[in-house]
Amino acid sequence: MDVSKQLIRPEDFWPVDPAYEESYRTAVAIGRGAAKELDAAIVMIARNARPEIENTLRLVEEMRKGFNDSSVYVFENDSRDGTAQLLDEYARETFGVVVDHETLGGEDIRGFGADRTNRLAYCRNECLRYVRDEAPKTAWTIVLDCDPAAGFSVDGVFNSIGWLGRLSTRQDPLKAGGMASYSVMRHQHGRGVAKVLGYDAWAARLNDWRDRREEVGMEWFHWLLPPVGSHPIPMYSAFGGLAVYWTEAFL
Repeated sequence: MDVSKQLIRPEDFWPVDPAYEESYRTAVAIGRGAAKELDAAIVMIARNARPEIENTLRLVEEMRKGFNDSSVYVFENDSRDGTAQLLDEYARETFGVVVDHETLGGEDIRGFGADRTNRLAYCRNECLRYVRDEAPKTAWTIVLDCDPAAGFSVDGVFNSIGWLGRLSTRQDPLKAGGMASYSVMRHQHGRGVAKVLGYDAWAARLNDWRDRREEVGMEWFHWLLPPVGSHPIPMYSAFGGLAVYWTEAFL
């Protein structure tokens, strides 16, 4: 990997809202304090993820410095752009990294088709297997998309850990099993200024498990833009390119 390139982070494009800077810094500090004492498993799936994956892996290594101990697992399939070779190099040169490869076939496309959904489920089950077999006693499992254009927020991970710790102390039968990040995209509407919209709506379930995309669409989620650094919003399910789970809940 080319470590001379400047790291790209979401904060470069969408910084923490001034109204929440103090509480955000507090949550990050709490999360970093907890992480120094405990371990984490980091899992990803990858297919044709270059060049963005290089930035992601460097951010992963920065994040790992904050934990007492950590391991990384990447399940790669069917890449044709050098992703597999880059991951093998990463595993050779980096302690605590395991990379598996498999040929699954199928087109590399986006969308909600059954073929892609089934492949993703298979790949994610491989990540689940790794954590169950190799890292079941870790405190947290961190699930990452490996190819976001603007990377991921390292401070955001520790903010999530801080909030999970805080929420775990509440006397609530529905305690949070994890905390998802929020991914955004720029959407050009006609000739107007490009607007920011929430991107990853696939896993979004606000307060019901039913898939309601065909009933009401997902515009409610795309326009749900909480201030960066604000308090988390309870949801049944969410995943915005990154989620931090209590490993016990993940398994």
